[in-house]
Amino acid sequence: MKPQHIYVTYIQTDIDSLWAALTEPNLTEKYFFGTRIVSDMNINDEIDFKMENGDSAIHGKILEITPKSKFVYSFRGNKLDDGTREAYSRVTYELEATQNACKLTLIHDDFEDKNQTYNSVNDGWPIVLAGLKTFIETGEMIKI
Repeated sequence: MKPQHIYVTYIQTDIDSLWAALTEPNLTEKYFFGTRIVSDMNINDEIDFKMENGDSAIHGKILEITPKSKFVYSFRGNKLDDGTREAYSRVTYELEATQNACKLTLIHDDFEDKNQTYNSVNDGWPIVLAGLKTFIETGEMIKI
C-alpha cells in the first residue's frame, strides 16, 4: 500500500462558507501559508497556490470537483534542494454537513514512497487545517 495522510476535522460553519474558504483566493491566503488559490475550478484546469511574490508554492490539475461536496487535485510542491521536483501526489477534500457543523476529511495520497513531499506535508497539513478552522470559526488568522 502506498503511503498516505488522512485528517478529519469538524468546523463550526455551514457548507457554503467551508466551500468558499477552500476555493476562493482571498480566503485561502488567510490560512494556507499566505497563498492564494488560482484556478477556474473546472475539471482538468490547472491549479496553483501562489505566494505573495507570484511564484507557485503548489501546482497541479483539478481531477474532480463537486461543489460543496468533493474537491480533488494533483499536488506538486516547490523544487527540492537539488533543483528537481518530486512526482505529483493527490489531495482530496470531502465535505459533509452535519446537524451543527461540517465534517472535513482531507486525504493526501498517491505518493510514490515516503519522499520529501510526504514528510513535509505531514507537518504542513495540520497547520493548514488548524488555520482553516480558526479562521472560519473566529475570523482570525492562527498565530503559530
